[in-house]
Amino acid sequence: MDNVIFSSWNGKMVDNRKGKTSKAPKRADITLPKLPEEEKPLALMGWNGLVVMNPEADIVSLTLRYLKEIRKLSCGECSVCMIGIDRLLDIIGEMAKGEGSKADIAEMKAIIKQVCVNSKCGFGQSALFPVLDSIKFYKSDFLALIKGEKKLEDKDYSCTVTAPCMEACPARLDIPGYIELIKNNKFKESLDLICENCILPGVVGRVCTHPCEDACVRKDIDE
Repeated sequence: MDNVIFSSWNGKMVDNRKGKTSKAPKRADITLPKLPEEEKPLALMGWNGLVVMNPEADIVSLTLRYLKEIRKLSCGECSVCMIGIDRLLDIIGEMAKGEGSKADIAEMKAIIKQVCVNSKCGFGQSALFPVLDSIKFYKSDFLALIKGEKKLEDKDYSCTVTAPCMEACPARLDIPGYIELIKNNKFKESLDLICENCILPGVVGRVCTHPCEDACVRKDIDE
C-alpha cells in the first residue's frame, strides 16, 4: 500500500486515519530510508518518527519490538536511558497481562520525557521520540490492550541499525559506536569494535577517503 495513513517522520505530520486515505500523500512524498523494491512494510518506526502505510499495522506490537531493539543499544553509561526503556517494557508487559490501567499511558509519556531531557547522549535524547508518537496518536490501541480488547503479539520485524555515516562507509563500520567509546577513553573497546568489520584498520585508515565525514549530519549542527 503506497499511500501514507499516518506519519510523524522528520517532524512533518500527516494524519489520514479518518477515511481520507484517497488524499493521502504517496510514500515518495516523504523522505524515508531506502527500502528494497520488494519490501512493502505496513509501518516503519525509527528515530525520525512513525510512519503507517496500512491500517492493519499493529502499532503496539511494533512499539514493543522497537523498544526491545533500542534496549540492546542502550549503553547504561548514564543509566536513565536503560532504566527508562526497561520500565516502558515492563508497563507494556503489565498491560498485556491485564494488569495495566489508564494511568500507565501518562506514566509512559512522563518516562519518555524524562529520558529525553536527562540522557547524556543523543541516543537517549532522541530514541524514544517515535514511542511517544505511538502512544500519543495511537492511544486507543494501548487502551484496547489494557481493556483486554486486543492481544499483544510479539511479531517478527525487519530491523536495521544505521546512520548516514555508516551508510557511506564501504566497510560499514559502526562509526558512532567507536567514536562514543573513544570519547569515554575506552580505546581498546573502540578498536575491537572497528575490527569486527575491518581486520586491517591501520592500513585502511591510511587510504580511506573518509566519505563518512561528508555524510555526517553533525557537521551541519556543530561548529
